[in-house]
Amino acid sequence: MRKVKVIATILFIISIYNGNAQRQKRNDDRLSNRKPIKHLLKIEPINLTFGSYGLLYEYVINSTLSINAYSIITFDDWEVVATGQKVGEGYFIDSGADIRYYFSKRKSAPRGFYLAGGILSQHQSINFDYENNSDRKIKRNFGSYGGRLLLGHQWIFRNRINLGVELGARYMPFRSKELTGSDWRPILNFTMGYSW
Repeated sequence: MRKVKVIATILFIISIYNGNAQRQKRNDDRLSNRKPIKHLLKIEPINLTFGSYGLLYEYVINSTLSINAYSIITFDDWEVVATGQKVGEGYFIDSGADIRYYFSKRKSAPRGFYLAGGILSQHQSINFDYENNSDRKIKRNFGSYGGRLLLGHQWIFRNRINLGVELGARYMPFRSKELTGSDWRPILNFTMGYSW
């Protein structure tokens, strides 16, 4: 009786393994028939609600590496909370490039988890006029450079629509006539776009 149980267990394990191997082969065949994606054009839809308009482009180099370039412009107004009086306005232009390393074992770039690191630059133009007082007017234009590090995941649906999410941080030291300091900021991005 014991031999029958051992043989039944072995046959059961072999049948499960064989079924998984056949399923994996079908998945591999389906994935190998896909046309490789080389270009991705993306936007950050959530940032649109905050006045940021940007375009991101990703070029796939090989199965584990890609280059991501972006440019984002943000318009901002400042007002006194108690009165609602507008006291300033300005814009920020962020541009940069990242190298992405996709480390998923079953998927190739641009699908799966990735680690990205890169450089960024920012140009700021700010006009600030507190209580319409000419002595308190500030006009500032300056630029700065820094870096960022991200961990993200990207999905491709129907070999065309891409969705992605990334989490990370950026650091940017700056120096101008009026201001010296640094800007460290966490990053949470959601992207969507078209792939070809």
